[in-house]
Amino acid sequence: MAVDDISNFPNELLKGFHTQFAENQRTREQSFIKIVGFLGAVVLGYAYVYQNLWRDSDAFSFVTLASIILLLSGAYIVVVIAYNFRRDQYVNARIRKRAEIIGKRKPFPEEYDPSHLYSKDKHKRYFWMPDLFTIFFHIFPVFQFLIAVSYYNKLNIVISFSNINWCVTVTLVLSAISFGLCFVILFCYSRKLRLRIQKWETEYNR
Repeated sequence: MAVDDISNFPNELLKGFHTQFAENQRTREQSFIKIVGFLGAVVLGYAYVYQNLWRDSDAFSFVTLASIILLLSGAYIVVVIAYNFRRDQYVNARIRKRAEIIGKRKPFPEEYDPSHLYSKDKHKRYFWMPDLFTIFFHIFPVFQFLIAVSYYNKLNIVISFSNINWCVTVTLVLSAISFGLCFVILFCYSRKLRLRIQKWETEYNR
C-alpha cells in the first residue's frame, strides 16, 4: 500500500461508514414490513381463537398470554432497532463534524446530531426514537391492551377473592406486567443511550 493510500485510509473508512449508514436506514425501514407481518400474524391468530376456542378458558388464556408476550417481543425489537439507529447516527454526526458540514448555517442542521437529544427537553427521555420508530413501538402496547380487554370481556370475568380462577388471574397479571415492560424497556434504552452519548462526548472533547 502506497504512502498516499495509507494517509487516505481513515478518510475512506469514514466515507464508507457514512454511505453505509444511509443504506442501513433503508434496510431498517424495509424491516418494518416484516414487523407489520409479525403483528398481523399474532392478531389474526388471537382473533381465530377468540372466535372459535374461547369456551376452553385454559386454551384461550394460554393463547392470549402468548399473544401479549409476542407483542412485547415486537416492541423490544423496535426499541433495539431505534437504539442502533441513534448510535450509528451519532457516529455519522461526528463524521459530519469532522467534515464541517453539520451545525448552524451548514448543509446538515444540528438536529441531525443526537448528542443534543437530551440537552434541552426532558420529554425526549420518552420520545427519543425517530418518529417512524415511535409510531411502530406504540402499536404493540396498544394491541396488548386491546387483547387483554377483549379477553376480559369475552370471559365476562368477575373479580372475586372467594372463587379465584388461577389460570385467568395469572393471564391478567402477566398481561399487565408485559404491558408495563414495554415502557420499562423504552426508558431503559433511553437511559442507556443518554449515558453512552455523554460518555462518548466526554471522550471526544478531551
